[in-house]
Amino acid sequence: TEILRELSSRSHRKDIFVSGSAYDFSPMGRGRIEALSQAIGREIIRNGYNLISGFGLGIGGAVIVGAMEEHYADKKGDFRERTTLRPFPQEPPRGMSREAFWTRYREDMIANAGFVVFLCGNKIDPKTGETVLADGVMEEFELTKRLRKYPIPVGATGHVARRIWDEVNASPERFFPGGGVKGHIKTLGSADSTDREIVEAVFAIV
Repeated sequence: TEILRELSSRSHRKDIFVSGSAYDFSPMGRGRIEALSQAIGREIIRNGYNLISGFGLGIGGAVIVGAMEEHYADKKGDFRERTTLRPFPQEPPRGMSREAFWTRYREDMIANAGFVVFLCGNKIDPKTGETVLADGVMEEFELTKRLRKYPIPVGATGHVARRIWDEVNASPERFFPGGGVKGHIKTLGSADSTDREIVEAVFAIV
């Protein structure tokens, strides 16, 4: 079983799932979050990786735009083969609750990734109208851990990504047994890091 898990993990190390949602773009602001998301999408394609996205609010579209820009600029393979784009269906199959269906849907996406990049992670509560942490993004982190994928939280973007960053930063060797990522993790959590430094840290970890 362990050998099969390791083979599965290695076979997906070219695949990067970008997790996140943003109704509230603080602390960076909407313009910078969108620019950072696009830059990550561009670099995924530029560096020969494949993008997996669930079209997270405020994040997924920008990541996909960046990936498309890079593809159209350099024609790096078939875009359909380089991307797995799976918007969340609103209605579950008959006989399943929406919560159970979305968990399975998330699990399928993360199972096919080697790395999971976390950005922001908040949403609006339809009952109160207030901005709250995105429980779906937190669930994706729990799945990332259970499926033994590599989490890359950009803590500087705040919200759930910050909470995930706190956990990863507290014990990076738990998530990256090979070591060598502490400095890059610090960069991802610093408010002083530039977009370029954040993107370089993400792909240095990968």
